[in-house]
Amino acid sequence: MTQWKWLDAPIHEGQTHKGVCLGGQTLLEHLRDTHSPLLSKFNEFKFYDDANKTSEAMVNKFHFLHDECQTEKNLMIIGGDHSLSIASLSSILKNDPKRGILWFDAHGDVNHPDSSPTGHLHGMPLAYLMNRTPLEERFDFLKSNHFIQPQQIVYFGLRDLDPDEVAFLDESSVKFFSADDYNNKSVDQLFSESFLYLKDNSFGESIHISFDVDSLDPKDFPCTGTPVNQGLNLPKTLSLLERLSQTEKVKSAEFVEFNPELCQTPEDLAQSNTTLGSCLKALIGA
Repeated sequence: MTQWKWLDAPIHEGQTHKGVCLGGQTLLEHLRDTHSPLLSKFNEFKFYDDANKTSEAMVNKFHFLHDECQTEKNLMIIGGDHSLSIASLSSILKNDPKRGILWFDAHGDVNHPDSSPTGHLHGMPLAYLMNRTPLEERFDFLKSNHFIQPQQIVYFGLRDLDPDEVAFLDESSVKFFSADDYNNKSVDQLFSESFLYLKDNSFGESIHISFDVDSLDPKDFPCTGTPVNQGLNLPKTLSLLERLSQTEKVKSAEFVEFNPELCQTPEDLAQSNTTLGSCLKALIGA
């Protein structure tokens, strides 16, 4: 049985809603309370400890995440906001620069500081990872020669893009499925088109999944900071994750932007926990 390393990444500094740092702990408590068989798939659990840390919190957390991703184990990272991908993928790509990346998101996440309407780092991880803008000096330890190539990534769920992101997609060769594209195609089409694209560009013998929960429709995942209506169909997404699991190529995944403090009702929290648990189950089995 394939075993995974659970890595809690309580990074919230990439946006303004601090509760996103509680996503991993909240999901883990839900799985324990419901005696989920998913827990048997993990043989290691790692948590960030801020005791005795003296420098900037975000730098410390990125150091922790970057170091913990230097492993041969299958990685399941639970965030935390999407800025965490700067640390996780810069680490993963050092060991496996040809890893294909499937990026589930309502947003492009490829803004740079001069183009971002908000200035929030969680909207910029791919700008750094694709070398569209230099990292700040405080993140020097993340610098790498292994940047993501446009032909290395496939987007699913795009539907809320800023002007610079639209221009980037128009000018680059990045493969993407808008939410409408995604919902109108079959699982077989989504799977085959994505893998053929990666294979034709010499990527994808191993796969990383970066899954922002705002890629889903808010009715299926209400507890997130930047919800966008008309999101990805949940049953189709679960089927696609199952199909990806069957390839045995998925070696790392991250689920980000679950913010339990933004739940309006207990039912919202239950729905979000259940949806996220279902996504993990589809991807790694139980």
